Amino acid sequence: MSDTLSELLTSKEFLEKAFLLMIGAALTGLLVPVVKARLDESGARRKTLLEAELARQTALIDSQIKLLNQFSDAAWKFLFTVFRVSYTQAWEDEKAQRAAIDEYDPRSWELLMQMRATISQEQLMQTYQWRTRESARNIGTPAVPYDNEDLRI
Repeated sequence: MSDTLSELLTSKEFLEKAFLLMIGAALTGLLVPVVKARLDESGARRKTLLEAELARQTALIDSQIKLLNQFSDAAWKFLFTVFRVSYTQAWEDEKAQRAAIDEYDPRSWELLMQMRATISQEQLMQTYQWRTRESARNIGTPAVPYDNEDLRI
Protein backbone atom coordinates (compact mmCIF):
# COMPACT_ATOMS: atom_id res chain seq x y z
CA MET A 1 0.00 0.00 0.00
CA SER A 2 2.80 2.39 0.85
CA ASP A 3 4.50 1.58 -2.48
CA THR A 4 1.28 2.40 -4.31
CA LEU A 5 0.88 5.64 -2.41
CA SER A 6 4.50 6.54 -2.96
CA GLU A 7 4.20 5.82 -6.69
CA LEU A 8 1.03 7.87 -6.86
CA LEU A 9 2.63 10.84 -5.08
CA THR A 10 5.68 10.77 -7.33
CA SER A 11 3.86 10.13 -10.61
CA LYS A 12 4.12 12.88 -13.19
CA GLU A 13 0.37 12.92 -13.85
CA PHE A 14 -0.46 13.38 -10.15
CA LEU A 15 2.10 16.15 -9.73
CA GLU A 16 0.74 17.98 -12.81
CA LYS A 17 -2.83 17.76 -11.49
CA ALA A 18 -1.79 18.83 -7.98
CA PHE A 19 0.18 21.76 -9.44
CA LEU A 20 -2.79 22.85 -11.57
CA LEU A 21 -5.07 22.54 -8.55
CA MET A 22 -2.77 24.75 -6.46
CA ILE A 23 -2.50 27.34 -9.25
CA GLY A 24 -6.29 27.34 -9.64
CA ALA A 25 -6.77 27.78 -5.89
CA ALA A 26 -4.19 30.58 -5.75
CA LEU A 27 -5.73 32.38 -8.70
CA THR A 28 -9.20 31.97 -7.27
CA GLY A 29 -8.05 33.24 -3.89
CA LEU A 30 -6.20 36.25 -5.32
CA LEU A 31 -7.77 37.08 -8.66
CA VAL A 32 -11.44 36.86 -7.70
CA PRO A 33 -11.18 39.45 -4.87
CA VAL A 34 -9.23 41.81 -7.15
CA VAL A 35 -11.81 41.52 -9.94
CA LYS A 36 -14.67 41.90 -7.46
CA ALA A 37 -13.06 45.00 -5.94
CA ARG A 38 -12.69 46.56 -9.40
CA LEU A 39 -16.30 45.77 -10.26
CA ASP A 40 -17.47 47.22 -6.94
CA GLU A 41 -15.38 50.36 -7.51
CA SER A 42 -16.77 50.77 -11.02
CA GLY A 43 -20.32 50.29 -9.75
CA ALA A 44 -19.77 52.83 -6.96
CA ARG A 45 -18.37 55.34 -9.45
CA ARG A 46 -21.38 54.89 -11.75
CA LYS A 47 -23.72 55.21 -8.79
CA THR A 48 -22.01 58.45 -7.68
CA LEU A 49 -22.24 59.89 -11.19
CA LEU A 50 -25.90 58.89 -11.44
CA GLU A 51 -26.68 60.46 -8.06
CA ALA A 52 -24.91 63.67 -9.12
CA GLU A 53 -26.91 63.77 -12.36
CA LEU A 54 -30.16 63.15 -10.48
CA ALA A 55 -29.31 65.93 -8.02
CA ARG A 56 -28.64 68.27 -10.95
CA GLN A 57 -31.92 67.35 -12.60
CA THR A 58 -33.81 67.73 -9.32
CA ALA A 59 -32.34 71.20 -8.75
CA LEU A 60 -33.23 72.17 -12.31
CA ILE A 61 -36.79 70.88 -11.97
CA ASP A 62 -37.22 72.69 -8.66
CA SER A 63 -36.01 75.91 -10.23
CA GLN A 64 -38.31 75.43 -13.22
CA ILE A 65 -41.28 74.86 -10.91
CA LYS A 66 -40.43 78.04 -9.03
CA LEU A 67 -40.13 80.00 -12.29
CA LEU A 68 -43.42 78.60 -13.57
CA ASN A 69 -45.14 79.61 -10.32
CA GLN A 70 -43.67 83.11 -10.58
CA PHE A 71 -44.76 83.43 -14.20
CA SER A 72 -48.27 82.14 -13.56
CA ASP A 73 -48.70 84.47 -10.55
CA ALA A 74 -47.65 87.49 -12.61
CA ALA A 75 -49.80 86.40 -15.58
CA TRP A 76 -52.91 85.93 -13.42
CA LYS A 77 -52.37 89.27 -11.67
CA PHE A 78 -51.98 90.96 -15.05
CA LEU A 79 -55.10 89.24 -16.36
CA PHE A 80 -57.17 90.30 -13.35
CA THR A 81 -55.92 93.87 -13.68
CA VAL A 82 -57.03 93.88 -17.34
CA PHE A 83 -60.36 92.27 -16.47
CA ARG A 84 -61.01 94.85 -13.78
CA VAL A 85 -60.75 97.65 -16.36
CA SER A 86 -63.06 95.78 -18.76
CA TYR A 87 -65.66 94.89 -16.14
CA THR A 88 -65.85 98.38 -14.68
CA GLN A 89 -66.52 99.73 -18.17
CA ALA A 90 -69.28 97.15 -18.65
CA TRP A 91 -70.82 98.18 -15.30
CA GLU A 92 -70.69 101.80 -16.41
CA ASP A 93 -69.23 102.82 -13.08
CA GLU A 94 -67.00 105.72 -14.05
CA LYS A 95 -65.41 106.15 -10.63
CA ALA A 96 -64.49 102.43 -10.39
CA GLN A 97 -63.28 102.46 -13.99
CA ARG A 98 -61.01 105.46 -13.36
CA ALA A 99 -59.57 103.68 -10.30
CA ALA A 100 -59.05 100.49 -12.34
CA ILE A 101 -57.32 102.40 -15.15
CA ASP A 102 -55.14 104.28 -12.67
CA GLU A 103 -54.11 100.96 -11.12
CA TYR A 104 -53.68 99.27 -14.50
CA ASP A 105 -51.19 101.69 -15.98
CA PRO A 106 -48.27 101.25 -13.51
CA ARG A 107 -49.23 97.72 -12.44
CA SER A 108 -49.37 96.34 -15.98
CA TRP A 109 -45.79 97.40 -16.71
CA GLU A 110 -44.59 95.92 -13.44
CA LEU A 111 -46.31 92.60 -14.13
CA LEU A 112 -45.16 92.47 -17.75
CA MET A 113 -41.57 93.07 -16.59
CA GLN A 114 -41.92 90.24 -14.05
CA MET A 115 -43.17 87.88 -16.76
CA ARG A 116 -40.35 88.89 -19.13
CA ALA A 117 -37.75 88.45 -16.38
CA THR A 118 -39.13 85.00 -15.59
CA ILE A 119 -38.98 84.02 -19.27
CA SER A 120 -35.38 85.26 -19.46
CA GLN A 121 -34.42 83.25 -16.39
CA GLU A 122 -35.98 80.12 -17.92
CA GLN A 123 -34.09 80.69 -21.16
CA LEU A 124 -30.88 81.07 -19.20
CA MET A 125 -31.57 77.82 -17.35
CA GLN A 126 -32.28 75.99 -20.60
CA THR A 127 -29.02 77.31 -22.09
CA TYR A 128 -27.11 76.20 -19.02
CA GLN A 129 -28.72 72.76 -19.14
CA TRP A 130 -27.90 72.42 -22.85
CA ARG A 131 -24.27 73.47 -22.27
CA THR A 132 -23.94 71.00 -19.41
CA ARG A 133 -25.28 68.16 -21.59
CA GLU A 134 -23.06 69.13 -24.53
CA SER A 135 -20.03 69.37 -22.28
CA ALA A 136 -20.71 65.91 -20.87
CA ARG A 137 -21.26 64.49 -24.35
CA ASN A 138 -18.04 66.01 -25.71
CA ILE A 139 -15.92 64.87 -22.82
CA GLY A 140 -17.57 61.49 -22.54
CA THR A 141 -18.16 61.84 -18.83
CA PRO A 142 -20.79 63.76 -16.88
CA ALA A 143 -19.99 67.41 -16.37
CA VAL A 144 -18.89 68.68 -12.99
CA PRO A 145 -21.97 69.37 -10.87
CA TYR A 146 -22.81 73.05 -10.70
CA ASP A 147 -23.39 74.98 -7.55
CA ASN A 148 -27.13 74.94 -6.82
CA GLU A 149 -26.86 78.62 -5.82
CA ASP A 150 -26.45 79.49 -9.52
CA LEU A 151 -30.04 78.56 -10.29
CA ARG A 152 -31.79 79.86 -7.18
CA ILE A 153 -34.19 82.68 -7.80
